Amino acid sequence: MASELQASAVLKLKMDGTFTTLASSIELKDCDVDYPDHDPRSLLPSLRGLAVDADGTVFAAAAGCRAVVKISPAGKVETVLKAERPWSPTGVAVQGGDVYILEYTNANGNLNEGWRPRVRKLARDGKVTILMTASP
Repeated sequence: MASELQASAVLKLKMDGTFTTLASSIELKDCDVDYPDHDPRSLLPSLRGLAVDADGTVFAAAAGCRAVVKISPAGKVETVLKAERPWSPTGVAVQGGDVYILEYTNANGNLNEGWRPRVRKLARDGKVTILMTASP
């Protein structure tokens, strides 16, 4: 159960140490599956990094599905950004209503496949901009 929660749920931890479930058993219908080489049985969407905006909306990197998801304070989950192969999001940050996404090539592969980073910005208006890509 613990690994299932880590891979496909988002919990809200309170200051008193208790928690509530914001979203559980997250499944993405449009998942472009990218299982980690070290564990091909990993549960999808394989959430990694997350950030919360001022309204309590959570943005999370769904590395196993090459996507970024948005989870409303009511627990509604939707895909807001997809990455093309070989990229996968691994982390997110929110600033002023814009979402910044750290992606790597072959993020779920072994070190020999190369982990070249890039950063993209998802603006409030939905426009996506590549801010940085490392040279191979």
